[in-house]
Amino acid sequence: MMDRISTKQALLDLLFVDVHLPKVAKDYQEFKPIIDFITEGNFLNEKEDKPYPLVKDVAEHTGIRYDKVRKQILKLYEIMFPYMDHRYLKFTDHPPKIRTVS
Repeated sequence: MMDRISTKQALLDLLFVDVHLPKVAKDYQEFKPIIDFITEGNFLNEKEDKPYPLVKDVAEHTGIRYDKVRKQILKLYEIMFPYMDHRYLKFTDHPPKIRTVS
């Protein structure tokens, strides 16, 4: 099991996969307000120089209670980054074959 990630770190990580979040919103409507906040916020635009949002900002903007926003951010993180549960990044079921040079 992975070490517990902070909600703040989970939110920051989600900012970097914002283009993929609308796909999640199709299957998980309960995350749509948070996903909309992240994708519409354009927080990574260097020209705008916006500060990264806090969980409090998400709660205020969406009108969702802070404790529920916190739980939803962590759940959304688990959906987007399932490989983080593994000790090492795992993209296939089989380890790569290593060729030896004679």
